[in-house]
Formats: sequence, C-alpha cells, structure tokens
Amino acid sequence: MSRSRTQFAILALVRIQPMSGYEIREFCRTRLRHFWNESFGQIYPTLTQLAADGLVRPAERADNPRATYYELTEPGRASLREWLARAASPRMVRDELLLKLFCGDEATPAVLLEHVTVARQQAQAELDSLSEASRELEMYAHDHPDNPYWQLMLRAGRLGFEARLQWCAEAEAVIAARPGPDKETTRG
Repeated sequence: MSRSRTQFAILALVRIQPMSGYEIREFCRTRLRHFWNESFGQIYPTLTQLAADGLVRPAERADNPRATYYELTEPGRASLREWLARAASPRMVRDELLLKLFCGDEATPAVLLEHVTVARQQAQAELDSLSEASRELEMYAHDHPDNPYWQLMLRAGRLGFEARLQWCAEAEAVIAARPGPDKETTRG
C-alpha cells in the first residue's frame, strides 16, 4: 500500500505513547498546528488501514480503559524509519492573505490593512503559544530523547511567526501609503 504523509504523522505520534484517534487530532491541533494538520476524516480511516497492515495495534491505557488506543508495532517502527530516511516533500504554501494582496488594487487600503492586522494578531498569538509549548517541554519533557528535536521544531515555528510579524509591519506601511482604487477609471 502506498504511504501517505498522514500515515507517517500517525506513526510518529503513536510512537510517543498509545493514542486514540481523538488524541492524535488534538495533539495535531494544539501542538503541531504551526506546521501540521490532520482532520478526523483523515485520521480514523488511516488508523484502520494502519492496523490492518500491522503497523499499529490496539492498546490499553489505565487512564481510560474503554477508549480505543493504538500503539506502534515493530513493522510500524520500520516503516517510520524508512520514511525518515527519505527526503522530505517540498513545502507547499497556500496563504489566502497573500492571494488577496496579489489582487490588492481591487480593494481599499482599509480592507487590506484590516486583513494584515488580523494576520499580525494571529501570528502573535501563535508565537505566544509556541513560547508556552517550549516552556512546557522544558518542564515536563526535558529528559525525553526527542526534546532537542521538539525544541528545533518549535524554534522553526517561532522564527516563522517572527518573520510574519516583521512582514506584517512592512505590509501595513506599504498599504497605508497606497491610494484607494479608483473605481470610476477603467484600467487599461
């Protein structure tokens, strides 16, 4: 079976500890959101297929014996390691704000400034969240063997959001200096 990135994201997460589909989704939503996202619609069918392929298996946890958890099997670990040895796919970016700015002359500067202000607020919130996650890792997982890699992951996110904040400041200055569109004049 061809392996999707969703499958490897799940294998990477259940190697930490047995997780339910809900926990996998929440981990992605709360801890990995600056670079990774998975929907329930992707997670549950993938878990079923991974179990059928013998890459994960059902597991129990004392904290909630009624939930269905999955843990990594040795074939799953081998598959994960094989994937880790391959080059990463090129980064794909879909940024709606940049698409709007692409045709920004069709909007008023006030509208565009509002979009950039929202982007700045979102970037600051994400930056704050990543700083908190880094502090939590140091408190609770400082001796985990993956902690240096997790810190690198968080650092990449922080640098990205710091750059976004800097870009927002530049964008606000450029947009504020632009005249509004002249809807009466036909561009040619």
